[in-house]
Amino acid sequence: MNRDELLALADRCEAAAEPDRELDCAISLALVVPPDGCKAVASELSSQAGLLVDRIGRLHGTVDYQPLTASLDAAMSLAPNAPTGLEVSNFYGNPWRAVIYPEGDGTISEGLAATPALALTAAALRARVQALEPSK
Repeated sequence: MNRDELLALADRCEAAAEPDRELDCAISLALVVPPDGCKAVASELSSQAGLLVDRIGRLHGTVDYQPLTASLDAAMSLAPNAPTGLEVSNFYGNPWRAVIYPEGDGTISEGLAATPALALTAAALRARVQALEPSK
């Protein structure tokens, strides 16, 4: 999981018009920490789980895909630690706005998207990026 990949996924959430299973898959695979010598890859046989494989293709486990872009509960599970506040709102036909207020310095993470779950997923991915960066 790296900063640029998470930010690109957050941007994809904001650009999506509706929940997207392929995006759920990409996020799930980006967040998994595979065992040493393994990598997480999409499965050609299942839309429900990815695979953990080693360098020569031996299976070491699976990665379940959560409906992150369709479910507020699943999207909230992405937020690092326990945020001190959360806001999801929509005013007068504008895009949905999700804000996560992290514990500590007060720097917020925001997402603007077509649905509440997409906005919250984008905000949670940005909150993870902030959690990766060293405190100032």
